[in-house]
Amino acid sequence: MGCTASGVRVAKDPADQGTGAVRGFALAPELDLLQNGSKSWAVMLAIGSWRAIDPTDWMWLAAVGVSGALGQLWLTEAFRRAPPSVVGPFEYTAILWAFGIDWIFWSAQPTRALLIGAGVVIASGIYVIVDERRMAQLAMNPGSPPP
Repeated sequence: MGCTASGVRVAKDPADQGTGAVRGFALAPELDLLQNGSKSWAVMLAIGSWRAIDPTDWMWLAAVGVSGALGQLWLTEAFRRAPPSVVGPFEYTAILWAFGIDWIFWSAQPTRALLIGAGVVIASGIYVIVDERRMAQLAMNPGSPPP
């Protein structure tokens, strides 16, 4: 059984006194049902066409796992050390990396709809970042009226 942090329910100790003590935790029942259901579908889809992973591919799978874990760790550390308005723009380079990797490994050209969607996502992110910076500057100036 897999367990994700988003599906864990934490019970705070009523006698906490502000220490943040945790009494216990349990897997949310709806998440357990979801995980079991998705595993069942995966098994049904694999019947008849499943084959063992080639031993030479285990190295690649391990490399993907390690690089993904390190990337998530470093991104989390970046958000811990700097404000989101500083780190956020760098996260949008993932779209460019995805286009580049897709093109290099699979010779796939991005479609017009994909480029439009990516442009909307990037433009929205830039708008939020600029607006957050503007709001932070207004908050630093107590004489300015609220927006």
